[in-house]
Amino acid sequence: MSVSLLEGTPNFRDLGGLPTVDGRVTKHGVLFRSSALEELSSRDVRVLIDEIGVRTVIDLRSADDCETAEALRDTPIRYVNLPISRGAPTTSLDRPMDAHGRADMARIYGMYLEVSSLSIHEIFAELTSGATPAVFHCAAGKDRTGVVAAILLSAVGVTRDAVIADFMETEPALADIIAYLQRRPAYADIVLRFPPGTMDVDPSFMIGFLDDVERTYGGMLAWLTEHAGVSAETLARLEQLLVEPRA
Repeated sequence: MSVSLLEGTPNFRDLGGLPTVDGRVTKHGVLFRSSALEELSSRDVRVLIDEIGVRTVIDLRSADDCETAEALRDTPIRYVNLPISRGAPTTSLDRPMDAHGRADMARIYGMYLEVSSLSIHEIFAELTSGATPAVFHCAAGKDRTGVVAAILLSAVGVTRDAVIADFMETEPALADIIAYLQRRPAYADIVLRFPPGTMDVDPSFMIGFLDDVERTYGGMLAWLTEHAGVSAETLARLEQLLVEPRA
């Protein structure tokens, strides 16, 4: 069960220790994923700065649902906004639904790719240009953050099973995440009106997304190079940054 390293955000975790297809593991202390950071405690800030040494926070939310993490003002941490979807959170019926009348989250994740190639390109550029240790987050740390985590981990050779398992690490924090969303102005009025399934954490979401990327683009690396303009050199730098060296 995943336990957040921070008091003020329920879904913060290190992406280190994940196995790669060539038998290595990702490095600890380099890249972190999280739910939103507006409720960080003073202890959390000390952990981020003094213990982890975070240099950059990448906020994946659109301008309509961003909030300022006041606790990080006047700190050395640099803030970058690179949205993974357009517009504020919505309950509208333009969300694709599955045959059971539930939100088709795998398809929604695929839609993120369709509208966010520039942001993905910039995330890779940031991470390979001295931004680490870095944290990336959205609101819940589940959907936009989950897609970016899957893209980054797949790009450096993390196994498919480990990518899916990392996605599922959000499940133990789900009740706390929903409580957080209900406290925030951008979400409080609509979180309970999301289409059924939106706030679930189900492996089929990530499995379906990865399958769709494979079927539509020929795999994540092909999408990154052909649609997001990420160069082979950048991919190699990211692998060196995030994965333990070969013995």
